[in-house]
Parts: sequence; C-alpha cells; structure tokens
Amino acid sequence: MLNPGTSNARVDRLLAAHRRLFLDAKLAGAGGGGFLVLPAASPRHAVRLRAALAREAGTVHDWTPATDGCGSSAHDDRTGPTRAGRASGPGSTAAPRPGSWPVARPRSGPCRGPKVRLPGGEVCGVEALVRWQHPTRGTVAPLDFIPTAESTRLINRLTSYVLRHAIRQARQWLDGDLYLPVAVNLSPRCLLDPALVTHVTGLLDEYGLPAGLLRLEVTETTIMTNPALARTTLTVLDELGVRLSIDDYGTGYSSMAYLGRLPVDELKVDRTFVRNMTRDEHDAALVRGAIDLGHNLGPTVVAEGVERPEHVAALGKLGCDIAQGYFYARPMPADELARWLRSTTTGPSAPPRFGSDVVRDGR
Repeated sequence: MLNPGTSNARVDRLLAAHRRLFLDAKLAGAGGGGFLVLPAASPRHAVRLRAALAREAGTVHDWTPATDGCGSSAHDDRTGPTRAGRASGPGSTAAPRPGSWPVARPRSGPCRGPKVRLPGGEVCGVEALVRWQHPTRGTVAPLDFIPTAESTRLINRLTSYVLRHAIRQARQWLDGDLYLPVAVNLSPRCLLDPALVTHVTGLLDEYGLPAGLLRLEVTETTIMTNPALARTTLTVLDELGVRLSIDDYGTGYSSMAYLGRLPVDELKVDRTFVRNMTRDEHDAALVRGAIDLGHNLGPTVVAEGVERPEHVAALGKLGCDIAQGYFYARPMPADELARWLRSTTTGPSAPPRFGSDVVRDGR
C-alpha cells in the first residue's frame, strides 16, 4: 500500500515508469489518499514490484488478507497490524508469500485520553487512541490513516492490537490498585466480525481483567450498517459484563427509539457540537438534548472535545456527567498518564459504587 496522501499524479508517474511491472497488477484506491497494489501470483513479478514500490514509497511490508479478522488466531496482535510482514527497502529481494501484498509499515501505539467526572473533575476512565509516529514524516494525524485502514480491512488488525494493549494496561493498573476503565473504538468491520466476542472474551481471560473495566465504543453509523447484527453482538458483549458506548452521537441517523433498545450505558456527544456550543445555539440545543436523552433513558452522557473553561461551565449547568478533551489533558502514553495522574489532585477514584459490576461473573 502506498502511503496515505499519495497524489494521483505521483501514482500516474509510478505507473508510467514501471508499466511492465504493473501490467498484471491491480491498482485500487484505499481511501484517505492511499493506494493498494495487488501483484500477480508470480513470485518473480512480486519481487520486482516490491523493489519498485520500496524506491517510491519507502519501507513496505507483506500482509496476508486471510488473517485480517479482529478475532483471527492466525496473526499476532501483540506488536501491531504489520507483524505478519517482512521488511523490504530499496535493494531488498525478499519474496512475498502467495496471496499477500506490500503494505506501508506504521510505527503506531495506543495513547490514552483521560475522561473526568463533572463537576468534581476526578478521572473516571481513559480512551485508547492510536497515534502514528512516522520515522520521516513525524506524527501522522488519525484522519490521515484511519480511513485507509478501514477501507482496506487493516482496521481489524489495528483494533485487535489496540484491544490487547488496552486490556493488558488495564490489568497492570488494577494490579497497582488503580481502578481505571479503558475504552476502545470499534469500526463497522470489527463490530460485525463473527469472531469479535470470542476474541474479546479470550483477551479478558488471558489477562484476567474484569469485563467491567473494558468499554467498547461504537458510532451510530457503525450500528446502522447492520442494525440487527449489531444489536445482537452488543447484547452478547453486555451479558459478558463489557461496558458499551454510543460514540459521536449526533452525527448519525439512528432514532431515539432504537438507541433506547440498545444495551449501552454511555452516550458520547460528538466534539464538533461541544466545541461550538458556546457560540452556536443549534449546537447548544443538540448538546442539551443529548444530555436530557441520556438522563431520561439511563446512559451516562460524555461530552467530547472539551477545550475551554466556558465549555466546562456550560456543561456543568446542563448536568453533563463526564467530560473529555484537551482542557484536561491531551492523549498520552501509559507511562506519561501514570505520571500525570500522580501529579493531579483529581486522580482516579476507586469505584466501590460500581465495583460489584466490575467483578461480576467472577472475573
């Protein structure tokens, strides 16, 4: 896969320069400005194509599409979504395995965005967020690579990688008497993956993490991709004790009646509405409506994108339950988060009020 942001003109030049190599290959848009190159089955052809791509796009890796499921046991999710590949740079002649194609290797790792309870400001959880630190381009924004991952099914591997790291970290925190729930986002592909529940259960069992310390976030759009299957999957996860959230509320098309039938206990208002709520009455009305909806139906309401003191004041007046955003802290690696928690007077509170939920089912 060529790096996200690769221009059409550059692809045209690449095709022209190596037209004979691409004669039997397939070129497809991968979203976010990226392009997938699917080489022919001939190992010799693939070796030459890899070398050409390495010269144009830097380091490339093989990826076998048969192992892209969130719950696949054929790949190792401990070291990231490109673990199955072998590095290839200029001059490399390593042949890809049959059925695989080159994919640019990211250097990514989960960061944690703190969530704080209103009005007191105590930390009540974190959200695992992926950040890509490219060796030459520096930090790559999520919007520049997440859409590509979603459109090429690499999102399954990426999510599996983040899930493992999040659950392992939550277990480490718990061993240190730190009760800190961790949330992970699920894409439509992952939510509708038949192996998702088995994979999540296996990770919880592997690390011995109480299910109530894991929260999975899905957007309205994700749910409406296949409402019946999504509801079934969410119900099973809820029965396991996993906490569930509707993310980016207000940007989708789901009805309030449908949301009321889902086993979710958290509603997250999209940051675009929160950011403008003090200047735009329409956005303020939507935030107010989301908070009222949550309080009437039962879910806790989280406001994302809280960046200024006036946001905190306005949300407090509306009775919002939890806030998340740069006003409190930017997403940070686990070690930095631990230092930040020690330095703040509003660190995580041990949650005896939901402790019985966290350890239900004996885990």
